Amino acid sequence: MSEDGAGYGTSLSTFVLRAISLGAGGYHGFCDAQGIPIDKEGAEFALKYGPTFLRGGEGAIKGGLVGLISFSSAAAMGTTGGVIVGGIWGSATGAVQTLIGYGLGYVVGRIAS
Repeated sequence: MSEDGAGYGTSLSTFVLRAISLGAGGYHGFCDAQGIPIDKEGAEFALKYGPTFLRGGEGAIKGGLVGLISFSSAAAMGTTGGVIVGGIWGSATGAVQTLIGYGLGYVVGRIAS
């Protein structure tokens, strides 16, 4: 199963990274709603930005491969453009999924309190 433009399939890496993004956001939102402090110094940073960095990296790799495989007149330009666009798209996707997870976790945390 590979991810394609039509949206008919999802790769395992995309599924796992989506679950990580939603889970990290959900945990952070739940802790905030319950007033539970996140004790570790880097844990809050990792919960906020880790999924975005992971998804950006995945997008850059996939975009670079698409740019490399495409038979454009300048393969290096296609690869560089693919890495940049893929990285931006992946980062944005990870950020949105983390925000959705945060919102859901926050609502659940408020209901549970």
